[in-house]
Amino acid sequence: MTNKERNDWIKELFAIYQEIKERYANGERFPHQIPQRWRMVRIEKAMAEIRAGNAERGICIECEKSIPKKRMLAFPEAIWCVNCAEIFEFQQQNKRRRHHMRLDVPVAIK
Repeated sequence: MTNKERNDWIKELFAIYQEIKERYANGERFPHQIPQRWRMVRIEKAMAEIRAGNAERGICIECEKSIPKKRMLAFPEAIWCVNCAEIFEFQQQNKRRRHHMRLDVPVAIK
């Protein structure tokens, strides 16, 4: 991937990110399956990987298999194939759950 292609991809993702951020700030909700905030996290992660030179458009950064064109059209921020994305999302959900669990606070017993 050339620097121009990499920069164009980052610009495309940044434009999507800004649109989601503005709509989210205005209280607008999307009819998509993926919540806006989660999509913003995915775009942030994708831009970081692209800038670091770890991502090639259409190639999974984990297993290096090709990402289907339909997926790339629906989610230009896709840097994982479907299987690897599910694993990443599962790991992120578990991190959030652990973050919200406060094990240091005693539970009142009735």
